[in-house]
Order: sequence, then structure tokens, then C-alpha cells
Amino acid sequence: MIMPTDAIKIISVLWPTICTSAHVFITTSIISGLLRTRTGSEGSNKIVNRVVAVSLESQLPATIFAVAAMTAIASNPKGPLVPFIM
Repeated sequence: MIMPTDAIKIISVLWPTICTSAHVFITTSIISGLLRTRTGSEGSNKIVNRVVAVSLESQLPATIFAVAAMTAIASNPKGPLVPFIM
């Protein structure tokens, strides 16, 4: 039987791991989808490249924060960040 403290440890590591995986998957999907829509036209390629840059600028900080939170919680499951995900 899983004790409540063991369940908290498992959830406190599993939750940020799933969030980080989702951030990476979403960012990769958006960027790869955008890069596949490029055509031979110079004007449309320029617009798509700008949209990719904006997507990276907006998605990358959230992904980096998710990785940092996952690392911090995994290294210290009883730390001060755990109450924020429970």
C-alpha cells in the first residue's frame, strides 16, 4: 500500500515531468508544423520565419521554467516548490 507521503513524492516528481514533456512536445509540434508550411516564395518564407521566431520567443521561457522546476522538485521532493503543484 502506498503511504500518503510516498504518493506526494511520486506526484511531486511526476507532475512537473509531464508538464515539461508537454511543453517540449507543443513547442516542437508548432515549430515543425510552421517549418513544413514554407513555400518557395521569398515573402511567405520570411513571414513563416518570423512566426517561428515569435513562437520560440514565447514558448521557450515556459519550457525552460518547466525544466528548472522539474529539476528543483526532483532533487528535493520535500522542498518549498512542492505546495505549488499540489
